[in-house]
Formats: sequence, structure tokens, C-alpha cells
Amino acid sequence: MTEETLKNMKSADLLNALMSDNTLAFEFDRLGLWQKFYAISWNYLLKNQPHFIDKAKGYSHGWAGLLAIKPDLAQECKCWKEFDSLDWVDLLRFQPQFANKCNKWEAFDGWNWRDLLKSQPQFVDKYNKYDGWEKMDSENWCKLLKSQPQFQVYAVNHSPDSLLHYADKFNK
Repeated sequence: MTEETLKNMKSADLLNALMSDNTLAFEFDRLGLWQKFYAISWNYLLKNQPHFIDKAKGYSHGWAGLLAIKPDLAQECKCWKEFDSLDWVDLLRFQPQFANKCNKWEAFDGWNWRDLLKSQPQFVDKYNKYDGWEKMDSENWCKLLKSQPQFQVYAVNHSPDSLLHYADKFNK
């Protein structure tokens, strides 16, 4: 695989390439490609190839992915404040006990709120506190309501017609 090809790959594509050929790890080091991994990519990589745990510890996204599968390592983590909103969603979906460490609730966008609530509906108090409902568009609402219909009461800023439009689209 060429250097240019690797540099132009996104997180999921890099993950697939590395999963197929572990010898690419050297190129990842040389080209700084580990930085492009999202927490969820680290999570998947470490579940399947735990020999990359030490590598993950060198990156905040890596720590978020690692803690999602190995929460017992939390005391070793020194980069909680470096996690971005996507790191937090990916971590809290699997390990909600770390919510008290999250310092990015205000930065959550509609996708972040939707994805977290789908997995962890108990965070509804955080959504209310940080006006998460205002950040959700009709598509996010539809996807959330498909798995968590009890949140319909919060969809006050979205007409039933707009939600039905998306519901028809996603139910196919």
C-alpha cells in the first residue's frame, strides 16, 4: 500500500488495513496515522488485537477506546480532559460509570446525544441540563425514537410530519 493511499484513508479504512496486515503498524508510526484513529476504531482493534494496547495508551482517542473495553485501567489514564465529545460518546456507551469525568457535555452535537441516548437512556438528565434536545434534528430524532420511543415527549420542536417522513425512510 502506498504512503499516499495510507495518508488519505479515514479511521475505519485504516483500521481495516491494519487488521488485514499488522506489518503496516510500522508505516502508521512513520506517517503518524495512529492520530487518525477514532476511539471506536481503537476499541475494535484492541478487542481483536490486544497487542496494540501499549500503542493505544499514547493517544487520547486510544485511551477512550481502551477504557471502553478495559475500565480497570482508568487509574492509569492521564488524558481525561483531552477526550473530545466523540471519545466520550464512544466510551460512555460502554462504560457509563465514567460520566462524572466528562467535561464535554456542552460540546455534544445532535449525533452525539442521539448515539449515547440510544445506548444509555439514563443520561436523559444530562440532555436536559445541557439542552441536548435543541441540537437534535428530525433525522436524529427518528433514529433515537426507533430504539427509545419513550423520548417522544421531548421532541416538541419537531413536527410529527417531519418525524414520520424520516420514520418511513428508516423503516424500509
